[in-house]
Amino acid sequence: MILAWPVSGTVFPVDRPFIEAIAALVPLPTAMGILRPGVFPGPFRPPRPRNISSMDRSSPSVAQSASAVADALIPRTSELSAEIYGLIVREIPQLRGDKRVLTLLEASVAENVATLLHVLQHDIDLENVRAPAAAEEYARRLAQRGVPIAALLRAYRIGSARFQDRCLEELGRSTNDAALISATGLRIADRTAAYIDRVSEELVSAYEGEKENWLRNLSVARAARVRALLAGERVDVDSSEAILGYRLRQHHVGLVCWTGEADSSGGDLARTAASRRPPNGWCCTRTRSSTGYTKPRRALATPSGRTG
Repeated sequence: MILAWPVSGTVFPVDRPFIEAIAALVPLPTAMGILRPGVFPGPFRPPRPRNISSMDRSSPSVAQSASAVADALIPRTSELSAEIYGLIVREIPQLRGDKRVLTLLEASVAENVATLLHVLQHDIDLENVRAPAAAEEYARRLAQRGVPIAALLRAYRIGSARFQDRCLEELGRSTNDAALISATGLRIADRTAAYIDRVSEELVSAYEGEKENWLRNLSVARAARVRALLAGERVDVDSSEAILGYRLRQHHVGLVCWTGEADSSGGDLARTAASRRPPNGWCCTRTRSSTGYTKPRRALATPSGRTG
């Protein structure tokens, strides 16, 4: 009896009792299907992996697994919120505002994390979920300060990515079932994305509405303050500078010009004066009619190009 070694091509003389002893050590199907007299088994072929994605992510067992992940993370809500807040502030310079705004951002992150964990824990229908109050107010504050909405949306993308990372880490510690891990991870990702999408729509609406109101109110406030300054009324200089975006404690350059009857309102003249003005300054316009000069029209040209 001989034993053939396919890799090296070497043939070794082997007794039949030795072959029978090897066959006795191998499971019966393998021994019957592979071992033959005088032939060594071929290369080992591992069994094909099972399909670990076959579990339905909407099944009760998967929902329970996601709930268990949320249960484990809820006691660490403050820690997770602080981590996400710190990441957002580091990654997005536009959101490094004053202390009050940063405090509001911190509250917004904490409320979003807590809400999303409760959504996973209790399988709450997202149709019944609204953006947290602190999150909406934070969006309004950003609109008032002219921070782009893109910065706010990026903060939600960064925050949701870190949130899912921590969920998946906890999921890996809770079970070794590959199929359950896969389905639960997909469920958490789906729920998180749906929450962020729903909340983002509400925040964009709050941001745009506040931006429109703020610009309208700011325009009215600027016009009123300019009229007060031109009339010589006593005004608070600091607040006036903040409203106008213009420093009052400096030398101002004036421009006097006039036009004919074609523009009795002085609108074209004011626009011309503003276009010819220094970066910051006053312009004083006077219109002329057939009966002589009318009352001078004065305007303050601010850095934004607005006049009053």
